[in-house]
Amino acid sequence: MKNIIYLLFLISLFACGKKKTEVPATIISMQEMKLLLTDFHLAQAAAGNGSMVDSAIYNNKEYIEYILKSHQIKRSEFIKSLTFYSENPELLQEVYDSVLVDLSKIQSESELR
Repeated sequence: MKNIIYLLFLISLFACGKKKTEVPATIISMQEMKLLLTDFHLAQAAAGNGSMVDSAIYNNKEYIEYILKSHQIKRSEFIKSLTFYSENPELLQEVYDSVLVDLSKIQSESELR
């Protein structure tokens, strides 16, 4: 999953400009997608740092399932939405720009502590 997300991010960087596509009602909103992707990256960072509170080791699939459940989103809905965003790289770029802003804010807040 991590590789898919990075691949989609790279695709979005090289996308050519075109008219902005509207997100259909059946697709996860850009705001919710931003929250999901931010949570995914935070979970991966926590796993990579070994900073789990209960010292249990979880794999990426478990993190993804937990995050989707906490956001009350079905895996199939997420996959469908991720496919939509990958086919509309200008929207994915916009989502990832927001993700990067949020992750930067979190990082700077953690450095202040």
